[in-house]
Amino acid sequence: MKPWYFEIGSNGPDWYLTLQVPVAQSGRLRQRVRTLHLDGFAHFQAQGLTGVINGIRGNYDWYIDGQNFERFVGNVTGKAHSNIWIYHCIAVENNELRIERGYSGYDSGKPDFQTRTEHQVVQAILDDDTLELTRWTISAGGQGHPELEIRSGSSKGELAAYLA
Repeated sequence: MKPWYFEIGSNGPDWYLTLQVPVAQSGRLRQRVRTLHLDGFAHFQAQGLTGVINGIRGNYDWYIDGQNFERFVGNVTGKAHSNIWIYHCIAVENNELRIERGYSGYDSGKPDFQTRTEHQVVQAILDDDTLELTRWTISAGGQGHPELEIRSGSSKGELAAYLA
């Protein structure tokens, strides 16, 4: 499987893969990701915070690269403020999962554990027969740049074929 970001190139600076499942499968999506051992990422259960995907207050699961976990949590809880440029975040909010790489992440030039962990998440969703993808998008943007959709689809089969 190719890295999900293989076609983004110099677009960005931030890179996003967003997967949507039917609303009725939101709890299953959350549980599926919780069962994974995400190497190099720490789990934060956001309670009553504004979503990093949807901008709506709620209870969400965020997995942040270990190098930035404390600063990320400080930022989203308002307990500290620091500018994090390069980071990796896997967010599960309602019926959406987003993998986000700030400034393309740490390992875009030479895939390492971040890419392997992101691959693990994508593969787990593709392999789970109880989850259906209704939409997926790969995009780039952020830091004042408009979001540019690189590729999108509406099924697991389309995403699997794209990444093959």
